[in-house]
Amino acid sequence: MLTIDVVPGVHLIEYAHVNCYLIEGQSGLTLVDSGLPGVWHELGTALRTLGHRPEDLRALVLTHAHFDHVGTSRRLVQRLGVPVHLHPQDAELAAHPYRYAHENPRSVYPLRHPRALPVLGSMLLAGAARVRGIDRTVPLMTGSELDVWGMTNGVAAALAMTGLLEGKAPTWHPALQEGSGLRALASGAAMGANVAAQLAGGWAQAELHELPSSPPPEGTGSVGRSEGRPVAISTVEGRTCALSAVCPHLGGVLRWNDAERSWDCPLHGSRFAPDGTRLEGPALSDLRAVPAPGVAASPGGPE
Repeated sequence: MLTIDVVPGVHLIEYAHVNCYLIEGQSGLTLVDSGLPGVWHELGTALRTLGHRPEDLRALVLTHAHFDHVGTSRRLVQRLGVPVHLHPQDAELAAHPYRYAHENPRSVYPLRHPRALPVLGSMLLAGAARVRGIDRTVPLMTGSELDVWGMTNGVAAALAMTGLLEGKAPTWHPALQEGSGLRALASGAAMGANVAAQLAGGWAQAELHELPSSPPPEGTGSVGRSEGRPVAISTVEGRTCALSAVCPHLGGVLRWNDAERSWDCPLHGSRFAPDGTRLEGPALSDLRAVPAPGVAASPGGPE
């Protein structure tokens, strides 16, 4: 069952008495815990109901690694390439989600608590006894920041201003204020410097590498120099496309995303399909099809 906007931008998925949460951000969705295996179709329905696609799921955060939290993690990695973030001390349990100590014997629990039998039965039907572990995880330390913003800046600002005007500021508002003043200016300057470094580095790498003379292997893409400009070339489902590798937003040089088979801009997250069609902004236009050595211009690509 999907409950939309438990708080603005946060949606609850409840299945077989286990909860997980979808958090909407500007560049996609973050899933907090992955439930039991049976929630897979419920998750797909929730994404469609919210107007998203599976490809919009950018990260999975595990609060801990018990089997009822790890459930669909392996499938999310294999099908969508979603990175799984959790505390490194839980990595072993995530790989083996049933190997943990129990305070009381599990075998006598149904006898002591017969009213729990319907709950246990629904969990078993949802795959509680067949969860497969996941060993491809990203360490998430206590107090560290995850580079996926869970509430859009516009929503956060609107809620904060409304609360301040009504004399009831949100509980999280003081935490946002901690990043103001000189510290915020320094952080902004560092972010700007990082964008500049990515911009310069992308152009330098493109300048140093010439495009290969033959199309890239299936499912791969590369960026190189052709006639003095960065060109992105990829082959997906037997179709090779050559495009301008320059993002039309601020001129960043694109990178190939193996997991999603897309061209991504490292500056501000614009994404494009292999044929150059824009998938996500802030870029407002598609990529241009360009000639490349040994590759005919794609007749179906944008001009």
